[in-house]
Amino acid sequence: MLFSVIVPFRNAAEHLPHCLDALARQRYPDREFILVDNNSTDGSADIVRHFLEAHPDLPFTLLREEKQGATAARNRGAAEARGEWLAITDVDCISRPTWLSDLAVVISAEPGLGAFAGCIMPAATENIIAKFLGLYTLPAYGKERIYHQYTLIDGGFPTANLTVRKDVFKQIGGFDESMQIYGEDHDLCMRIYMAGYGIKCLTNAIVQHVHRSTLIGMMKQAYSFGEVHPLMLGRLDSGVILIQGSFLDYRRWGGCGKIWIDLNQADKKMFIALLAGLLWWPLWVLPFAYFCYLNISVLLRSRRLKTNLLPWEVPVTVILLLLKSAVMTSGRLTGSVRSKVICI
Repeated sequence: MLFSVIVPFRNAAEHLPHCLDALARQRYPDREFILVDNNSTDGSADIVRHFLEAHPDLPFTLLREEKQGATAARNRGAAEARGEWLAITDVDCISRPTWLSDLAVVISAEPGLGAFAGCIMPAATENIIAKFLGLYTLPAYGKERIYHQYTLIDGGFPTANLTVRKDVFKQIGGFDESMQIYGEDHDLCMRIYMAGYGIKCLTNAIVQHVHRSTLIGMMKQAYSFGEVHPLMLGRLDSGVILIQGSFLDYRRWGGCGKIWIDLNQADKKMFIALLAGLLWWPLWVLPFAYFCYLNISVLLRSRRLKTNLLPWEVPVTVILLLLKSAVMTSGRLTGSVRSKVICI
């Protein structure tokens, strides 16, 4: 079984050395690595060339894709791939040495599936924003499961660690190049299901993801994630009404309406608590109580995920959680207007 590992990159000089070193340590013998430069201007391509010169025995190939967008770069890599399976990852990911070996074992057991989503773990960091994102972004899968439908809530998997059968990839037309980045991974998964194939998420085949470490980077990512949600809602082939809350999980498929209201996010719960205080002053205790609850929740989550938070980092993480969810909501509202759906 030959794996073609595809890694697009653009201006990734900071991440490339770690990514390349990790790929070079893969223990699985039948593999090739296809690196696709997407118009870098920071010397990233030179880093790859020097690495290839220093490791002439390793099966690395460097390509260039001039059409801007990670989707176009991945499609270019897939077109040049010789493998039966396309192991897609990102340049800010560090693959464990057993990544491909673990994939080979599970694929051999269930070769009829269309794709496999490997486990994503946060890379070690001392940066508070990266720590926060490691706690609340790209969570590791708690158990293995096979999905057969994209429901917005589940069934979509990121390209940080997604392995797709090449014939299935070709059958569905690869990545949608109109989506340069954000949402292209869930769109691919949705079309894999529509073609009649399942996707299995795994608890092994691990890559570590290096999260963003700046506030602006976090906010841009959250806003873009929010914009994608109504876009994917609009792309569903049937109507749907999803309403989620602490004690509510209403799902209705069919009809012509497309509505997704998610009341589980921290910003909406805090908004409701503040609104209650405005309506009746004794209820001002609610936002303070909810903030305390979030502190306890963050502390317990950090312990469960073995993330070391200093005492002062716990309330800061709560503030970041509220900020991220509020920015994501604003992206959803903007995207709702563009996609002509209701997504809040």
